[in-house]
Amino acid sequence: MLFCLLVFCKEVTSQGVQGGLPFAPGQRYEVGFSVCTSYHANGSVASSVLYDECNSFCCGGQVILNSTNLDCCGSREHGSPYSTLYERCCSWWTGHGRAYSKFSFVGSVGCCGTSLIDWGQDRCCYGDSRIVPSVFQWQTQKCCQGRVLPAPASARPSWYADCCGSTATYDKRTHSCPCGDGNVVSGPSSRTTCCRSSNGATAPYISDSQICCNGAVGMKENRFCCGSLPVVGVVGESVCCNGKLAAVVPPNANLTECCNGSPYDPRFNVCCESRLLEVVEGADQCCGR
Repeated sequence: MLFCLLVFCKEVTSQGVQGGLPFAPGQRYEVGFSVCTSYHANGSVASSVLYDECNSFCCGGQVILNSTNLDCCGSREHGSPYSTLYERCCSWWTGHGRAYSKFSFVGSVGCCGTSLIDWGQDRCCYGDSRIVPSVFQWQTQKCCQGRVLPAPASARPSWYADCCGSTATYDKRTHSCPCGDGNVVSGPSSRTTCCRSSNGATAPYISDSQICCNGAVGMKENRFCCGSLPVVGVVGESVCCNGKLAAVVPPNANLTECCNGSPYDPRFNVCCESRLLEVVEGADQCCGR
């Protein structure tokens, strides 16, 4: 039997509790009363209700009258009431809970977070501790950092599949995820790598046909990097001049070098101390001044 001792009265105002209470400012209430608060999906307060702890309890934002064999599966904020006589509680440390008939727990059936799971057929997907685990079918799905994603049709059964971050899956026989960021590229991991920039940006690329220029990716043919610039230069359209790209106008694929900011053709000219000189037959190097 539950005993409750009311000690004294106290004046409160609705402004004293976050979200407000369903009683007028200055109204008196007995010690032994508490507040049951429910929340919207985004975490904001939906309602706050005053209740008597002597004859009721708060579960999942609802006020439930005390009854024999009645308890809360989970927390005051996220739980649900259940009968301890006929049901079993599946809950997670976040406070989320759901009850199921005790007759459901036969053989290899148990709890996966707040869900029922048959451990003989399915798996439980665990991720960040703030995420409630969920059930997944290991043959057709993958657990990727707490999220259940479908495995590619070509990679089923799923031992041919792998996760790419927490947003994508891929067939590891034909594709890869070099940066681990959800960007899947065609080609096995032996042919791909991750292009990283100095500021932390990433982009996947195929190393035998593409180049990486400080986070920027381009095809190798007729392309080049210029110092640490995060851009890919195009031969004939620009040249690298002291770590900066200079435009070639009009475009000319033979102008591949730079002298004092000006593109030139190394077959016919040589740059000597920022001066552009013609190449003398049999001599293509600078000599003194």
